[in-house]
Amino acid sequence: KAMKKDITKIIASQLQDKKDPRFTYWLLVPGIFFSIIWSLWITVNHTENQLSIFLSNLFWPGIIIFSLTSIIAIMGWQLDID
Repeated sequence: KAMKKDITKIIASQLQDKKDPRFTYWLLVPGIFFSIIWSLWITVNHTENQLSIFLSNLFWPGIIIFSLTSIIAIMGWQLDID
């Protein structure tokens, strides 16, 4: 339990202070980019009904790809890596 508190203190001390922007919209761009690229990759490997395949892959697993990439980008932005 003591180690968990130490890790929490370390992470909290590394977060940017309040004068820095906490969230910017460009942090969502990598998630959008990777989910679209994934959908396009799956689509070009099929020969029939490509729009349906593109949209279904954009929805699933595109939402998971977008979510994970966005969380990683936001957490990376929040950490003070100098």
